[in-house]
Amino acid sequence: TAGATASIYENTDTVEINKAFAQIQSKLKRANFDVENNPKARIYYGDARIFLLGKEGRYSVIVNSVSRPDYFSAGKIYTLQFYRQVSKALKADGIFCTWVDKNMGEHGIVTVINTLSKVFKYCAAHRLRTGYYFLICAQRPLRPKYFHDVPASNALREELEKNLPFINLDDFFLYTQISADILKNRPFHDSRLLNTDDFPILEFFVLAAREGPLGRVPDLFLRFQRDLNVDFWMDFVEQKPLTLRQKADKCVALGVLMGNWREYCQEYCDAFLESNPRLKSTYLTLAEKKLEQHKDYYNARNIIAKSAYLNMLKGDRAKAEEYFKLLLDFDPLSIEAHRGLAAIYQGGELENKGLYLKHKIYYDFLMRSPR
Repeated sequence: TAGATASIYENTDTVEINKAFAQIQSKLKRANFDVENNPKARIYYGDARIFLLGKEGRYSVIVNSVSRPDYFSAGKIYTLQFYRQVSKALKADGIFCTWVDKNMGEHGIVTVINTLSKVFKYCAAHRLRTGYYFLICAQRPLRPKYFHDVPASNALREELEKNLPFINLDDFFLYTQISADILKNRPFHDSRLLNTDDFPILEFFVLAAREGPLGRVPDLFLRFQRDLNVDFWMDFVEQKPLTLRQKADKCVALGVLMGNWREYCQEYCDAFLESNPRLKSTYLTLAEKKLEQHKDYYNARNIIAKSAYLNMLKGDRAKAEEYFKLLLDFDPLSIEAHRGLAAIYQGGELENKGLYLKHKIYYDFLMRSPR
């Protein structure tokens, strides 16, 4: 996070509370853009709350990447008092970026947003991967700067364009967006769900969610989206819904970039790819290229899952069956494995009514279960 930020801004201050990280910075050069040797970045080891004292109106952006608030030293970066500190340290048009994930539980996520709403007037929400959400908060309406306006000499842009030459990052920003303002028309006034220094309820919600999530987070954000009347596929500039073809095209791009495109648009994208051989061929080529390029970074489970689905798209159901079965060896409760096997046994040369019903029952049960 620090390295990416320092690649964009002329001056970046990074605050790390754990000095042990100083010993491994040089070993993470590729991942952190060699932030240790970036002349535009300064690294301070200490407490962020103390660091922000006396720095009113100094920063254009403040980013929180502290770990999940299930203990005090992390939880104090998610309180009302800290958010007020952040707001004071920002310039008038500054933004604060933070995150929530499904492991916080629904009550935990609502607590974070409710607490943010007491300090900031606007808050956009993006879904970066399954169950992981990025929040962008400000006192003024948010108007994103387009990626193509970033100077070509920018280190982050060069890195992204080298590794993702076929992806439009502006489209990526738009199609991960759940809401341009999650606070609009849905104010959070429940004082019981407010995380403060003297009453830090968030860490208890997070710990409780470990035993059994308090509500399904994806459903929570779907409710936000519905209540705000925000079309997930709305064109950011024209404010008009995209056509089915545009949706499918963007799904392909999003999927190649993120690897989880099915979660956004499987209901029509699979059928659209089958009806467009050229687009399907393009997707398969790019997806296989991405899998090959990044296989050293994926864990074995992800490689198996991606290989299974690509073989399904190719029409090689026997090979896909092998991969899905192997995936079940890793995780007997894998939703994607049961979904894939149910599809394989539903019809075609591998049709098996008994196995179809077995995996369909597993899939339906797991989809209904809190995750």
